[in-house]
Amino acid sequence: MDQACLNKYPKEWSNIEDHLSQKTDFSVVLMDLNSPDYQKVAAQFRQTMPQANIRSIQRIQNSWLWNRLNSKADLIIKKMNQQQGNQQRNLLLEDVSMLLFHGTSGTEPEKIYLSEEGFDMRFSKQGFWGQANYFAVNSSYSNSFAYQPQNGLRRKRQMFLARVIVGQSITLPQDNTLRMPPLIPGETTKRYDSVKGNTGGSDVYMFYSNENCYPNYLITYSLV
Repeated sequence: MDQACLNKYPKEWSNIEDHLSQKTDFSVVLMDLNSPDYQKVAAQFRQTMPQANIRSIQRIQNSWLWNRLNSKADLIIKKMNQQQGNQQRNLLLEDVSMLLFHGTSGTEPEKIYLSEEGFDMRFSKQGFWGQANYFAVNSSYSNSFAYQPQNGLRRKRQMFLARVIVGQSITLPQDNTLRMPPLIPGETTKRYDSVKGNTGGSDVYMFYSNENCYPNYLITYSLV
């Protein structure tokens, strides 16, 4: 299998050949705590949650949602190139995206990573920046919205570390009437890709399109 095909999915994924052959569209991989991927995610989580005890980190391999994310990234990169006077830049998904935290409150995480929409803003409640998918730089912020499984483990919690396409972002004050990002200055149809704000001691990003967001990792933890 040639390298171009293998590069379709993240190098960290397991059994990529099965995804490429469509033998499987979905798997959840329990990550080895000694792996570089686990260590990277754990370090980002612990930056603002050093007191938490990480029980497990699972990598979500959903080829349907991942391919949709990449298609959205291609469109955003094309738009950004046009903004620069059609000067082609070899931007990749990592250049226009970030890994940000998201707590699902009362929604079971599997209802997100098993669905065709992933994070679905239509089920989001009205927030400080309108109805959108909200993601935070700080895990401590998302902890307030963490999902708490009802399985007898009282302090067990879960949150996602998601890959989100930020693209061209604009920082705005709180405005709960927002339904989409504002137009880019000088444009009549092209809008910013995301909105950035700050609340609860953390920078947050709002996305008004489901296609911008992918549930990359599910972190299960407890508070000490």
